[in-house]
Amino acid sequence: MGNGPAKEMKKRKKLEKVDMRKSMIAEIPPEVAVLKCRELLLSENDITRLPEEIGKLTNVEIMDLSKNRISVLPPEVGDLKTLQQLYLSGNKLFFAPLTPKIGALSALQKLDLSENSLTDVPVEISRLAKLTFLDISNNQIKIIPAEYGALENLQTFNANHNLIKTLPPEIGNWRSMKELDLSQNQLTALPDEISNMRGLRILRAGFNKLTMLPETLSQLQFLQELELRDNPAIDMLPTLAAMGELTKLDLRNLQLTVVPGLQNLINLQELDLRDNIHLKAFPEQIGALVNLRKLFLSGCNISVVPPFIAALTQLTLLDLRKNNLTSERIPPEIGALTQLSKLYLSENALSVLPQEVTNLVMMLDFEIASNRLVAIPEEIGRLSSLQRLNVATNQLHALPASLGALSDLVYFDAKENQIKDLPPSIANLNKLARCDLSHNALTQLPCEMGNMAALTTLEVSHNNLIIPPGPEVLKGTRNMLDWLKEHEKIIREGKFSNLGVVDATADPKAKKKP
Repeated sequence: MGNGPAKEMKKRKKLEKVDMRKSMIAEIPPEVAVLKCRELLLSENDITRLPEEIGKLTNVEIMDLSKNRISVLPPEVGDLKTLQQLYLSGNKLFFAPLTPKIGALSALQKLDLSENSLTDVPVEISRLAKLTFLDISNNQIKIIPAEYGALENLQTFNANHNLIKTLPPEIGNWRSMKELDLSQNQLTALPDEISNMRGLRILRAGFNKLTMLPETLSQLQFLQELELRDNPAIDMLPTLAAMGELTKLDLRNLQLTVVPGLQNLINLQELDLRDNIHLKAFPEQIGALVNLRKLFLSGCNISVVPPFIAALTQLTLLDLRKNNLTSERIPPEIGALTQLSKLYLSENALSVLPQEVTNLVMMLDFEIASNRLVAIPEEIGRLSSLQRLNVATNQLHALPASLGALSDLVYFDAKENQIKDLPPSIANLNKLARCDLSHNALTQLPCEMGNMAALTTLEVSHNNLIIPPGPEVLKGTRNMLDWLKEHEKIIREGKFSNLGVVDATADPKAKKKP
């Protein structure tokens, strides 16, 4: 700062809000004591320490010191009796224990200590009777003090990305809790007392080491979001029947064979059951979830899609990748999903694209890679809103001319097939930016592709290309397209000898006339 922090502080001493974010401040001067502000915003600087005069800010209510290099909080911070919000995330507070005086901030409602590499948190935080928000995420904390049970007004507690192994039963005193994030820790159990948080709206406990869940979890009837994913030892759930307000349920990578009470969750909009390898069947209860928008069932060893899928008319995303589906086991009723914008069928055993899929004209993203398809039907052209299409790793020999009708297509992946020719209509894809045709049997690209101005990435390695010739291919996408455009007339006339290449369409066994 040109005039120095001290002069800048004096200039702002009567302001209600002092905003000096991103000001390259390395030190807060003692002159900070002259400020009368209610908001002091000093985030994203290079501050390493706080002066003891910080405790003389008698009016300050909000203090943001996040994203600095502060290593120690002076005990004088406890003198800020008007402070309601204190943000300290992204500092280096692990160098010394946090001052116990932090417990003297009697008006404090929000405290953010995230991203500081802390190994523990002071017990004195339990004295902050007005605290409603506490974020200690992205640290290395192993223990939540039992005394924190005294924080009876706490509504949001974020402790994700730590090393916590157990929770004290005293957290059952958090009867005002609305959002509890315990994900990415080392928890092996949740205490029964969690059911005391009757007003809980969001519970995240994914990526832990939970082996079972308390039956009392069923009593959290106002939950709107429940995340238990990636606790691979869990093979049973308590009934979810009373959780009628759930809108998002994430049970990915567990060992479930059934989800008790699933049919009662009529407000559910997003259900993730991916990688429950013992599920083996499309759960019948899903047919009752008529408000479902997103359904993830990849990696569940499912071999049949039941006709009742037609009831899920609000679906916008359906993920059935990595299953055992054949074309015959996808019913015509899939055509009833008229709101579907994303359909993922990759890594199955489909030999034919189900006809009804081509009626889903709202589709934006369609994946059917790693199957056994030998052809793409001309009806694919009906999907005129499609932006991404992935048909890689199949057994395709050609692409339909109707591909050119996909005027909104931005990404097309057809690598690892046996494609010998491309339809000239591919050049009609005016928005196509990325196209992967590598690992096929192409000998020639249509000269019309030279006019594809939006195409920035064209992968054609591991083909037998003659048009354009190898040296042009090695120069990259733009050079290939420019070459095709420049030589369009000659290519159309079939005068390949004028290009110094062999006719890509000629029969190599044909004898020359004398």
